[in-house]
Amino acid sequence: MALEDAIVLADEVTRDRPLEESLNALEGLRAPRVNLVFHASHAILESEMQVTAEAIPAVAAGMREHLPGQTAHVEGVLNQPFRSQD
Repeated sequence: MALEDAIVLADEVTRDRPLEESLNALEGLRAPRVNLVFHASHAILESEMQVTAEAIPAVAAGMREHLPGQTAHVEGVLNQPFRSQD
């Protein structure tokens, strides 16, 4: 994501407009992807913190059931172009 940020930042700051506008545009463009990754990562952390030795079988079953769909959603979003093609 850092490489994406760098590319979008370079695109935005080279436009003919004030720097503040370019930085605001950068934030607007990047926020949805950053928030998606943040929230997905945080959900994984929260889930992992709930695991106990007794719960491992149930946790593993839940992961087998839910992770493929969750992963597919995140990958579907992240596989989209991260900037406009103008």
